[in-house]
Amino acid sequence: AGAGAGAGAGAGAGGAGVVAASGPVGQVQGDCGSVTTGLPVPGVVVTATKPGSAVAVATATSSADGKFSLHLPPGSYVLHGVLAGYTQVHRPVNVAANAVKHVRMEMSTLLAKGEKRIVLLWNDKVKDLDGYLKTPAKTWRRRRSRKRGGGTYWASCTVYFRHRKCYKDRAQTQLNSNLDLDDRDGMGPETITIRNKWEPGQFSYKVHQYSREGGKRGILKKSAAKVLLFHDDGTYSVFLLKNAAPGAVKGKLWYVFSIDGVTKKVTTCKDRHCR
Repeated sequence: AGAGAGAGAGAGAGGAGVVAASGPVGQVQGDCGSVTTGLPVPGVVVTATKPGSAVAVATATSSADGKFSLHLPPGSYVLHGVLAGYTQVHRPVNVAANAVKHVRMEMSTLLAKGEKRIVLLWNDKVKDLDGYLKTPAKTWRRRRSRKRGGGTYWASCTVYFRHRKCYKDRAQTQLNSNLDLDDRDGMGPETITIRNKWEPGQFSYKVHQYSREGGKRGILKKSAAKVLLFHDDGTYSVFLLKNAAPGAVKGKLWYVFSIDGVTKKVTTCKDRHCR
């Protein structure tokens, strides 16, 4: 079938999908990876459609190393990644003739009722970004001041690379939220999961440029950072740094969103207070 016919082609050997075309084509090379382990995810069926269409133009299946390949006529497409037990993901992509486009399909296992998952992604211009989830939950902290008697005290809890878990109870048996994956080599994913042990109050999420590119002011705005917020109904929301309110980006910090611990309402930050 010609490029304009919209005919699909099955997956070929090695996870490749090819569509017949009368003119030059481009190639999409992709990786399917787990957002919680960083490991490849095999068996993901990746289908390319034109924007707004449900007609498959080409289809491929990720191999044992999570890789897939699609050959497509030049144009704009949406890639759909589907695998049982995972949230279906969608990725827009532009294909140029005789060129190779590299994409990542970030696969998240389906969440239990009441859970949410936050995934931070960025480009290779910045080595290390970190996500911080400030929660109404508490944790045991060690006193640094001898004047206050030393020991530990029960205080507010933030999930990040140096403190990976927050709990709902003092016995620390009810996990509230945790850092699943901390990426230090660039591009992510960096993942935090909020468990179904919610607390009244505000859960607020921000991104910090940890690496030193750009000195004290950083180059966060060049990172093309985006945050995916996965929900327990199998959907997800997307937050893009380039669309952030001016007051939500300060040097190396991006204040992304907050979640009400009772209503679960998500509010996009306009400033650092995020209310």
